Amino acid sequence: MAGGAARFLHIRGGSLGWGLPAAVGIALAERVSGRNRPVVAVIGDGSMQYSIASIANGYDCHAVTAQTEDDIHLALADAFGRRGPTVLVVPVTTKVPPLL
Repeated sequence: MAGGAARFLHIRGGSLGWGLPAAVGIALAERVSGRNRPVVAVIGDGSMQYSIASIANGYDCHAVTAQTEDDIHLALADAFGRRGPTVLVVPVTTKVPPLL
């Protein structure tokens, strides 16, 4: 940890809905402290729906869908240049390839 500040935060034990409001709180703390480090939260759609209002009120929220790895890189670069949250939607296939 640089300067005593946490870089990775997580919860153990399966607390649905915790990640999004925690990320918003950490981002606000970053802004107030003047550090302004970007906050990235990796959250599944089911868990995110428990607390979607965390970003629905009072923020200029941006959303983008990324289909390829290049799309993800471009979307992240754009998100880091914005003020406010960006929701990056990454569709995941449910097809399981054969094991043999």
